[in-house]
Amino acid sequence: MEWDLMNGLPQELLQQPYDAIISTYALHHFTDEQKSLYITQLLQHLSPTGKILIGDVAFQTREQLEQCRQDSKGYWDEDEFYFVHEELKVALQEICELTFYPLSHCGGVFVISRKNINAD
Repeated sequence: MEWDLMNGLPQELLQQPYDAIISTYALHHFTDEQKSLYITQLLQHLSPTGKILIGDVAFQTREQLEQCRQDSKGYWDEDEFYFVHEELKVALQEICELTFYPLSHCGGVFVISRKNINAD
């Protein structure tokens, strides 16, 4: 199936809950607002213990992103919107649990799950 994720998820994929939804190097084409909205929509399609796994160009802080931008001036892509963990966590803090695992100076994996509403 060929699909543009900017259109949300295809109807064929909305019929069941998922234990895992995985994205690799696709969502950096979304603005930060689009990322938050898309992740919010994906959360609705997880099973109660399901996880969203996102591997992409990502940074812990905005300062790290800006340093990488300066270090990569000759080939930095200004048309892409790279993840910043601290900012995404704040944007989604009311609706999900979000953990970031940095794997390099400019990439990592996010593990996202529904917020446990029964936690005290």
